[in-house]
Amino acid sequence: MKGFVTVAAAVCVTALGLAGQASAQPQGDRPLSVQFGGGAAFGAHTSGAFAVEADYALKEQFSAFAELAMIGQVAPSFIEQRANFVASAIKGSVDVKDQATFGTFGLKYTMMPVAEAYHPYVGLGYSYGRIKKTANFTIGGTAVTEAKLLSDYGVQLGADLAGSTTKGGVAVLVGVTRSIGERLGLDLSYRLNRFLAKPDEIEGDGAIKAQRVQLNVLVRF
Repeated sequence: MKGFVTVAAAVCVTALGLAGQASAQPQGDRPLSVQFGGGAAFGAHTSGAFAVEADYALKEQFSAFAELAMIGQVAPSFIEQRANFVASAIKGSVDVKDQATFGTFGLKYTMMPVAEAYHPYVGLGYSYGRIKKTANFTIGGTAVTEAKLLSDYGVQLGADLAGSTTKGGVAVLVGVTRSIGERLGLDLSYRLNRFLAKPDEIEGDGAIKAQRVQLNVLVRF
């Protein structure tokens, strides 16, 4: 996992360095920008992540942002442990996947630029979205459906392993934007989303921590 994230980060940094060879111009009177891109998500697993974002410059060094993102795998270790317990009971195996699709809105604070073109920032926001839960059980290489689990083994999957749930939480961003001319730029960031537990809906539920290293292409309007 660490190797995958290291390679992804190295690629992002290299891309920013190459972009740094282009002549940079200030943002000017273009307060609105749109970003799109992706990167590597990591935690208990590694997976791909994709996102689009809109930013609007406010007074001084603050800007408001709204992001729509998808992370392919955010299943925490305690969910895997529960799935493996069921798999062991039926003498099979299981592949667990929790996919997160969510929106985040909040504020960014842009610090003093570095070498004129590099603009570091920090951000804080609120996230809300859907966690789609999938647990694929197999016995001897043959898939076992939820209906068969119940009829043949008396196992009823709960909301921790099947269906979907909505969760809210906090988001923290740390990144740097590299201007390429007046309208274009690249944005490299580390993003942490922490979705809060919902023990009233899922017994023994815990928080989900999703981390990303992301590279976006930025267009100003």
